[in-house]
Amino acid sequence: MLISQQRITPRISDLFKRNGSDSIKQYVSKPHTYWVGSGREALRQILSHCRVKSNNDKLKVGIPAYTCHVVKDTIERAGCIPVFYDSGVVAEVDEAEKIISKIDVLLLCYNFGFLPEIKDFVNLCNTNNVILVEDCAQALGATYNRKSAGSFGDYAFYSFGISKNIGFAGGLIASNEEIYVSKLPKYPLQKQFDLIIKTIVSRLFFANTVYPFTKLFLNSELHKEQDFLSYACSPFIKNVILSQFERYDSIYNTRLRNGQYCYSSILKKDLLTELKGTPSWLYLVLQTENSHLLQKSLEARGIEVGRMLTFKSSTGNFPKAQKAEKEVLTFALYRSKKEIEKLVGVLNNIY
Repeated sequence: MLISQQRITPRISDLFKRNGSDSIKQYVSKPHTYWVGSGREALRQILSHCRVKSNNDKLKVGIPAYTCHVVKDTIERAGCIPVFYDSGVVAEVDEAEKIISKIDVLLLCYNFGFLPEIKDFVNLCNTNNVILVEDCAQALGATYNRKSAGSFGDYAFYSFGISKNIGFAGGLIASNEEIYVSKLPKYPLQKQFDLIIKTIVSRLFFANTVYPFTKLFLNSELHKEQDFLSYACSPFIKNVILSQFERYDSIYNTRLRNGQYCYSSILKKDLLTELKGTPSWLYLVLQTENSHLLQKSLEARGIEVGRMLTFKSSTGNFPKAQKAEKEVLTFALYRSKKEIEKLVGVLNNIY
């Protein structure tokens, strides 16, 4: 038996539900929202809008040196120039200050759903007349000073990829102003069909008795080249996402309960990411210089913790980012309390 590092949120019932109204306003507070085929397409549309609005074909975008590599690729696809600031899991304003005079846009990535001191970044951008874009791809439900992540910057974007806070497909742009979203091709039917199959088989796929065998397929999926998913969001995908929004309170509260239990019960506190604000609790993040040894020790006891293979350090002199890439392990928190208690017990026994 093996407890998987990952869990996903869609149910078979979400595939058939039809939603007549948006149920997202509790978590996405900006007045203008636009659905697209992925979070990375949402970012591309935001940056393309900023280029046109500023009449600047060489828009420079500040980006943390440690985040999902598709963010950098998307910035370049939008015709912009990435400028890196050093960062571990949580961004620090002192590092962003080093590049603020060189950029037009600052991208604030909430890696794994954890938040920095957002007010400091808002003040920094306001003082330097820099556009602030919040990357909420993993931060749906996170709050800072009782305000939702995504409500602080000029723009925010969300991802509903299969392993995100709400999972299936699609992305969302949130803006303080109306923006023009370019016409996109339809989301391919074959890709939608593949997502339906993944949703149907997911409960069996991640079952503890079966997972030692199915994990081989998951590993091959994780090593595949990332598709940019530059499509429109189909009505079917939107319905699946809105169906999950209707029960997101329950999804989030399960993660919150498990995250708080981990933080109160894990004895070795320096494994844990410092909390600033309330994270989305998508993942428990463990960080240690002995990460390979910890990973093997946990798996020998029936628990898989994983490396986010898409999260890389940029090349260059970025010691915090390079440290995070080597040390970070993750464990999805949307699961039974029994599995969480086993993880905590094993961790405390190891240390």
